[in-house]
Amino acid sequence: MRRVSSARGLLELRGGILWQQRRDSRGCRSDGWRPKVRLSTSGRGRDRLCCSRICLIQSEKKGALLFFGSAGCVHCHAVAGRSNEMFSDFNMHVVGVPQIAPRFGVGTGNVNFDGPGADEDFGLEQITGNDADRYRFRTSPLRNAALQPAFFHNGAFTRLEDAIRHHLNVFESALSYDAAAAGVDRDLRTRLGPVEPVLDRIDPRLAGAMFLRADEFADLVAFVRTGLLDRRALPQNLCALIPASLPSGMTPPRFEACPQN
Repeated sequence: MRRVSSARGLLELRGGILWQQRRDSRGCRSDGWRPKVRLSTSGRGRDRLCCSRICLIQSEKKGALLFFGSAGCVHCHAVAGRSNEMFSDFNMHVVGVPQIAPRFGVGTGNVNFDGPGADEDFGLEQITGNDADRYRFRTSPLRNAALQPAFFHNGAFTRLEDAIRHHLNVFESALSYDAAAAGVDRDLRTRLGPVEPVLDRIDPRLAGAMFLRADEFADLVAFVRTGLLDRRALPQNLCALIPASLPSGMTPPRFEACPQN
């Protein structure tokens, strides 16, 4: 038997079934338990964690236990209350994202940045005018994160593994950041802003480094990449929904990655 706490309540794995502690009409935990998801075996012989029509393979299940348990991801990538299972608390946090700040001008950049060097993004402070909100950005939802071309508010990382790894040690990640190695397009990596002021305001939850074994890290990535993916949102499925013609007679819009009729 294995028991973990999550934003959805206490979860317990017993006899191949993941049980969730019941709540009364006020939302308070009770002593009762109810089956939440069941382990079964697919036709391919792999254990899967199933809930309704959604199933997780073993690595994704292990990653989910880390996500909701010891890795602490659910503290910000929440699923309870107003989060409505979108894997975001929709709050603003400082997570130490490297500052990409191309110079403003013809052929260089089209954004005027903040700070004395015009090379910083003050985030929420731009809206509130409150210095305490500097470098704060909204927690990104994780549903279908595997389909994102880049991650964080400025696309500082283009690989999901790198974005997740950044959370494990934000100081090492930010101070050693290389935009080219991170896969950022050439026209966006002409200049980086200072990262030290960002790290001075880091969210306390990320102030310390977290160690995961290689297999644990792979499981966590698997949960976020494929465990939270709705395959109906894959390009090949959505592209098939584009009509060949419109009632207005206008030409249908063109979409990236979709083969044109």
